[in-house]
Amino acid sequence: MGINLVALRIWGWRSPFEFPQGVNAFAISANAFVISVNAFAISANAFVTSANAFVISANAFVISANAFAISANAFAISVNAFAISANAFVISANAFVISVNAFAISANAFAISANAFVISANAFVISVNAFVISVNAMSRFL
Repeated sequence: MGINLVALRIWGWRSPFEFPQGVNAFAISANAFVISVNAFAISANAFVTSANAFVISANAFVISANAFAISANAFAISVNAFAISANAFVISANAFVISVNAFAISANAFAISANAFVISANAFVISVNAFVISVNAMSRFL
């Protein structure tokens, strides 16, 4: 027992397949549904592509931030190396000043010892003269 199409026709029902317009409307509606499903799929793909682009951009930001941190560390290391080198220069300059002072002190010590030698030579001459005078004095008594 199927549906009694005659009874339905009496009530005024018509199948959409009886009229070409109904078939066309159904086909158009089905195509519109397929198009909307495809549009949804395209939109979903666009969303996934956009999400992937965001992830790539975030990764690029992280890489760039890491590169900046590495560069900042390299700058800090180079500043520290400059400070160490400047300190080494100051230490070496101080050592040079100390060695110049030591040379001046040793030159002064040499001058003092030369003066002491001259004084002792003079004392020797004086003592030789005194000896000569005393020999002369003794020879007068003889």
